[in-house]
Amino acid sequence: TVSAILRRHGIPPAPERGRVTDGDRVIVHDPATTVAIDFAKVLILDQGSICLMSILIDIHFGTREMEIVNVVHDLDGGITVQCAKNLTMEGVGFFKRLGIKTVIMDRDPIFTEEFRQLLAGAGCEPHRIAPRCPWENGYAERFIRSLKESVLRKCLFTSESALRLALAEFQTYFNRERPHQGIDNRTVLGSSEVPTSTGNVVRVPRVGGLLNHYERVA
Repeated sequence: TVSAILRRHGIPPAPERGRVTDGDRVIVHDPATTVAIDFAKVLILDQGSICLMSILIDIHFGTREMEIVNVVHDLDGGITVQCAKNLTMEGVGFFKRLGIKTVIMDRDPIFTEEFRQLLAGAGCEPHRIAPRCPWENGYAERFIRSLKESVLRKCLFTSESALRLALAEFQTYFNRERPHQGIDNRTVLGSSEVPTSTGNVVRVPRVGGLLNHYERVA
């Protein structure tokens, strides 16, 4: 109970309470202009070798739209810097397209100072969460849990291309077909029209049938 109350009010755990400054606390002012970024890891078999792949994701607070930013074998600061350039590219970058002003991230060293400076220079202020407070990046943490439970823990990928294909299908399913409770059971990018009550119901399989979307056809 005490832990829940502390989290609700944004108070870090006792060992860090005196060392965390207000600048380290994450306060979301406007979900419409805020995203969270994080990365998941998964083991794959690639040409007979076991490889650890890193999946960098971002998710928009307001609409719940997500994007698989990159999938790499050896994630380093140079790759995340390039990702920052892509995300803030005028006209086509995920952050620029949605008018993002705040980016929530954890304190992993992969989010280097150069990475954060690039975001700040593009008008996307980086906010790092307090130490050992993953709930402050709850949107990204919850999304990664859904990704793992829906796909990553149910498949044995035998190549990087197979992993990328599965992630692309999951992104389509998550953004265009899956209803989200946080936005009144609507889809993120799909049609907002009420489906017709007549017609045959067809199944649209995703990721080899691990995920399924059902819709009526005339």
